[in-house]
Amino acid sequence: MQVRRLELVTQRKTRREQRAFPYYARSKYVAWTRAAAMLGVHAVLEFVVDATTVHALVDERDALLHHYRRWDGDEWRLGSDTPVVDRRMHQFRDQVVARTAARLRQPV
Repeated sequence: MQVRRLELVTQRKTRREQRAFPYYARSKYVAWTRAAAMLGVHAVLEFVVDATTVHALVDERDALLHHYRRWDGDEWRLGSDTPVVDRRMHQFRDQVVARTAARLRQPV
């Protein structure tokens, strides 16, 4: 199966802003929902009190979370108008295509 036929946005969209947003300023996050009492768009607003959970801020050199959408520049002037091509997801292309195709073949 081909990427276009599967409509895999993660393989087709390669432009992103030159710099990542800093923590809590339009940045994205990953949350374990069992540890969150209230979620916001750009941050967890309230955590469940639990000594076993950790709130960790990850440096952009270690990981980036991509928000796939149409981007025509920074209309609010909060980030950068300079796009860069980032094809990091292409290194996972074979795995992503194979797993997506396998999942689509499974009965619903």
